[in-house]
Amino acid sequence: ADQLIIGTAFIIILLLTFKYWARILVPGFDYTAFSYLNGLAIFMFPAALITAVMFIASSGLHAKKSFLPHEIANLLAAGTLLLVIVILHNYLNIYSLGLGHILGAVIALIFILIFLIRRKIGKIGKSDFSSTVIKKIFSQSSMVIIFMLASQLFVVVEKLLASYLPQGKITSLSLAHMLVGAVIFAVAQPFFLVIHTDLSKIYAKGDIQEFKSKLLKIIGALIFIFIPIAVVLFSVANPLVFILFRQGKFSLQAATDTAIAIKIFALGFLFQGMNLFFIRVMMAMQLTKKLAIISSTCWIVAMIINWIMFKQFGFIGLAITFAFSFLLQDIFLFYAIKKRIEIATKTLTKTFIRVLSISIIIGIVIFYLAGMFDFYTSGVMNRLLNFVILSAIIVIGGILYLITTHFLGSPYPVLLWNILRRRELT
Repeated sequence: ADQLIIGTAFIIILLLTFKYWARILVPGFDYTAFSYLNGLAIFMFPAALITAVMFIASSGLHAKKSFLPHEIANLLAAGTLLLVIVILHNYLNIYSLGLGHILGAVIALIFILIFLIRRKIGKIGKSDFSSTVIKKIFSQSSMVIIFMLASQLFVVVEKLLASYLPQGKITSLSLAHMLVGAVIFAVAQPFFLVIHTDLSKIYAKGDIQEFKSKLLKIIGALIFIFIPIAVVLFSVANPLVFILFRQGKFSLQAATDTAIAIKIFALGFLFQGMNLFFIRVMMAMQLTKKLAIISSTCWIVAMIINWIMFKQFGFIGLAITFAFSFLLQDIFLFYAIKKRIEIATKTLTKTFIRVLSISIIIGIVIFYLAGMFDFYTSGVMNRLLNFVILSAIIVIGGILYLITTHFLGSPYPVLLWNILRRRELT
């Protein structure tokens, strides 16, 4: 209850002072631009508060070793955002993004509250300001709210900048975001569910050596997964976008722009995926306050870089900054984790180089195989057939990758299989 009061007050202050600090962050924009930005902020800031409350409420489930509802809630929020944008983008334009975020946050929170009520875990308490206000503002829960607000503010500024680009660019950027984000969630979520659960249990027992051993294995396994997926996305971006989106008013130029954005996001795929993992590790280690400080600071720095990159490189600059923002966070989050438990990185460096080398070779094979077919034909049946062919090529590349790494003695195919099959770290 205290956090709801503090968070709501903080958002009201942000909105009332919006026109002053927003002009400092993004100088030089006209009145119309700030009207759009203000309208989007009205959606995004409350969505950040609701999402933060969902995270705080999920801690009650985490205390009972129940992590699945939180992961499902994240998927519900992402799915709702995607659905709202696809259906309402032509009618609401940039505001479809804000509406999607707030509806997704509400649905995710309701989902978590239903689990809390059904399992009779706690109840909404009365506000008690017996301790100092300063202490409450810098509490763990309040820092989560600040972290969410910073990440949503980055999205607001990014979309505002994109709205100054030629027509269609913001759609291409949003579609690339959603496609790459959907791949990350689809691939990583099953592993994160097991990883978060087991790491939390191990750290709670105080077995730091086992925690370090599992952590190194998992980081290596995620490198093993994310790098080849990034290379595949980069290799098939053009035909994939044409098959999925090239229809109706979605022009050839829009498809080309979307493919370019996907290639840039693919270069940052590893950083974005590892960011989700490091956040869970920090939560498992009960470093929520440090997580919020690091991430919030990095998002603010990324907003400044976003402005500079937009001025210099336009559309491409926004995509590069988005990928870079996750790299920036990963560096500081990993340093915070390493500082706490002193993990070695020599093995991870060797794994990274080996996986990257094999992935590039497999990516070249996939690119060559895809070049043997014409994926740029129109018609529903042709598009379906092209999708099946492209999927088959990707599967072939994946099989070659797994066989190659297995015969080179990599332990990660077996480790990942055990995680999926036994639902535990081994």
